[in-house]
Amino acid sequence: MKREFSISLSFHLLLFLTVLFFARGLRLFSKPAYPAVYKVNLVALPQVSGNQGQDMESAPVPEAKPSVKKEPAVSKAKPQPKAKTPDKKQKSASGPVVPNLPKGMKVLAAEGVSPEGSYYLGMILTKISQHWRNPYQGGQPEIRATIYFKIDRQGNLLEASLEKSSGDALFDQAAIRAVYQAKNFPPFPQEMNLSVLGVHFEFEYVK
Repeated sequence: MKREFSISLSFHLLLFLTVLFFARGLRLFSKPAYPAVYKVNLVALPQVSGNQGQDMESAPVPEAKPSVKKEPAVSKAKPQPKAKTPDKKQKSASGPVVPNLPKGMKVLAAEGVSPEGSYYLGMILTKISQHWRNPYQGGQPEIRATIYFKIDRQGNLLEASLEKSSGDALFDQAAIRAVYQAKNFPPFPQEMNLSVLGVHFEFEYVK
């Protein structure tokens, strides 16, 4: 009997302790869990004035300017210098111009000579003037004599004759003599397509 009573008492005591322990543990675990609380100090933001806000709103936004590509500079062609017109006093394409032609004599006409060969007539005139000596000492204010002569392409004198007399024999003879003494004339230029050149040449005396 004692043994059974002791076992029953021990069992009930163990059961009571178990219930008590379980009740206390349940109370501990049944407490509500609160989250951690942090204390924070709030700082007020500075107020923006109305003018500053309007300025910020009304400030124009700069428009993006389109990029303009620079065209390469085009080099202007330099104007070419104008060709100088040849001076009349300079040498022509056909040959030299004979300056300072003598006075008192001139070529009245030349058979078949174009303007390109006119300088050659000037050379003939100059050559004859080197042998011309005026012998007239009469009282007339002026006298003239015309001599006609022919020249071949090599400049050789073929013939010479009195075409028009001056009325003074000495003056006429001096005119023919000047042509004969100047018998070796220059050859024809290439521009003169002639085999023989006939010239009417006048000698003149004027006081």
